[in-house]
Order: sequence, then structure tokens, then C-alpha cells
Amino acid sequence: MGFALLLKFFELDARFPRDASELPPAAVQYVAEQVAIDPDELGRYDWAGRSIKYHRAQIRDALGFREATRSLHVVRQRSCRAGYPPSASTPWKSGSGASSSRP
Repeated sequence: MGFALLLKFFELDARFPRDASELPPAAVQYVAEQVAIDPDELGRYDWAGRSIKYHRAQIRDALGFREATRSLHVVRQRSCRAGYPPSASTPWKSGSGASSSRP
């Protein structure tokens, strides 16, 4: 259930929730019904362990994102200073680099 909620949250907000309190109760209830488990089971999901790190990596990979790093942040800053709008350079999205021509 934790994986499904992380996936949907990321699809909608382009980030992961910090903890279960960020998840809408209606969404938790709906997903729990879909997977036929008690919604309280979400309380057992480890928000700091290896499983959530693996789940986040799987979701980023499936949706074509990379985890932001300091070097990616520097690339983005440099491309903005060079006159490229932020939409022309999206190093966080796999397969889309900086535009080869200026707007």
C-alpha cells in the first residue's frame, strides 16, 4: 500500500511525501480497499528505511526521473544564467537535456 500511495503522490505533486500525514485520508482509504487491507497498516510502513528508498528509486526510474544532486543543481543554475529558460533545461528528467538552440 505504501508503494501505491508514493506512486500516486509523486505523479500528482512531483515529489514524495515526507510522512503519512501528507497523504489524504480518502486516498489511503481508497488504496487500502483496492489492495484489501486495513488502512491502519500504513502505520507499519517504514518512512526512513531501505524499503522506502527502494520504492522511491523504482518510481523515479519508472517515470523517467533522476534524484536531484548538487551537480544537477549547478547545471541548472548555469543554463539559466546562460539565458536558457528553466523549461529548456530539465536535468532532473531523464532523456531531456538542455536545448541546443536558444529561444
